[in-house]
Amino acid sequence: MRVTSLKILGVTVSDKLSICEQVRQIVSRCAQLLHALRILRCCGIEDNNLQLVFFSSVILGSAWWGYATAADRQRLGGFIRRAVRAGFYPADAPNLHQLVSDGYDALFGRIQANEHHVLRQLLPSTTSHNYGIRSSRHNYTLNIAAEAYTVAFNE
Repeated sequence: MRVTSLKILGVTVSDKLSICEQVRQIVSRCAQLLHALRILRCCGIEDNNLQLVFFSSVILGSAWWGYATAADRQRLGGFIRRAVRAGFYPADAPNLHQLVSDGYDALFGRIQANEHHVLRQLLPSTTSHNYGIRSSRHNYTLNIAAEAYTVAFNE
């Protein structure tokens, strides 16, 4: 029997390297969370505390965002819009894409700033170049193609 999906470190990945099933499970759990938050609201918990619970349980758990398809992202965006209508996420707050992008930028900044960071060794050497292309937020370059070319022709 062939397995079509596998749960690795809490993330369900399909045989096509899709996280669609993971997104489906997350939206289902989030819908349950909305119901629980509505019940807590009826019990007298203040909205700012409910928003904090929503933010910490839904928004901060999106490390797999880069693997989501456009359809997955729309499904998650629809859930966020439901949370806004319910009053658990401020309407003027950044959208999910902006929050994830800011989180990735903050992580990359911490990796750059800390020479002892475990991921720092994976960064390529810094170079300065003047290719006339769009500006980057950093001065790191990936020399993967050049290294592969060198290895292939030196063997």
